[in-house]
Amino acid sequence: MGSSYFSAEGFMKAAFIRNMEVVDGQFKRLQIPNVTLWTKSPNCYDITSGHVDNWDGVLAQRDDNIASILTKCDDSIVDILAQRDINRKINKPFVKSIKSLDGDIIDCVLLHFQPAFDVPELKSTVSLNPPPEPSNGQSKVKMESELKQIWSSKGESCPNGTIPIRRTRKDDILRSVPISEFGKKFNTQINADSKNTGHEHAIGYVKGEYYGANVTLNVWAPNVTNQKEFSLSQIWVINEVPNQVINTIEAGWRVNPSVYGDNSPRLFIYWTDPNSKNWWLKVGSSLVGYWPATLFPYLREHATSIEFGGEVYNGETSGSHTSTQMGSGHFPDEGFGKASYIKNIEVVDEKNTLNEASNVNVYAEKPNCYDVTSGFIHDWGNYIYFGGPGNNPKCP
Repeated sequence: MGSSYFSAEGFMKAAFIRNMEVVDGQFKRLQIPNVTLWTKSPNCYDITSGHVDNWDGVLAQRDDNIASILTKCDDSIVDILAQRDINRKINKPFVKSIKSLDGDIIDCVLLHFQPAFDVPELKSTVSLNPPPEPSNGQSKVKMESELKQIWSSKGESCPNGTIPIRRTRKDDILRSVPISEFGKKFNTQINADSKNTGHEHAIGYVKGEYYGANVTLNVWAPNVTNQKEFSLSQIWVINEVPNQVINTIEAGWRVNPSVYGDNSPRLFIYWTDPNSKNWWLKVGSSLVGYWPATLFPYLREHATSIEFGGEVYNGETSGSHTSTQMGSGHFPDEGFGKASYIKNIEVVDEKNTLNEASNVNVYAEKPNCYDVTSGFIHDWGNYIYFGGPGNNPKCP
């Protein structure tokens, strides 16, 4: 609550409300003579009050955002104030904005203003030098030369020295329940216990020592039946140390109405740079950015497994299974043109060489709801088909 510091920690740490006044029947501003305090759980969230001459009453509780008196308030004022607060705290100053055909607003933000640098330890990790790409080895994949996004489909682009960021609006935050979870994806370790969390998977995986990965993802727009659920297709890069918190990096496409307010998927793939230990993200032939090695206690050197496939969050934890689709909504045995797939599954070794993955395993918690199969053909290399409709006669 507030700044997250207790009220006893005072100015510059505890949040506050000051200059507390009321308006009487004669429209005169009056100081509040007596302040009554109440908190339900003082060991969790506390409150104190006091008086100093230059504040005319100090109450430590919340941020000093607006020093004004509102005698009347309507929804339009609330909306304006809410969006102004979002712009100040979340959205960054931009040099250009672009209205996308899908309704999004893309802000072109100067590189050094990007939200990642709100984390102080990341400011010293900036690298503008692109890493050496993995050599082909056994790779047969030809990457697309263009990064295709709806907002740039009419030839719009951000100026050099800026990066495109989707603007956050009030409704984006209000869709999150609770609001404190805005923008977060709950991390889940894929194992036999995942069924108890509401997260369901149909994946392929390989285990070994890896310094990157590359896949081609088949993009669909699965039906997500309620706002608290999502459906995705992605790749996981994992380093798992026994009895320690698992380290993962995840990238792919997902349909998540609670975050984006629509059913549009987003797509991306990536690899790593074994020289700097940073994990780089690449879409087609375009470098998007990287995760600094300093973020990860165990992924700094390499990954111990690569996973790829689909995940659905099933919000119907009691009663009937959700009808939220995974992939295309078709089972893998329906094959090309119906089932969703991931192909050209490749991994990077310690010599920075891209090779076909070997010994691909598959796993699904509820194969009658969402299933997965694997195979190999010359043009695709290693591949998986995965997905399903969710609720059906065999998945009640």
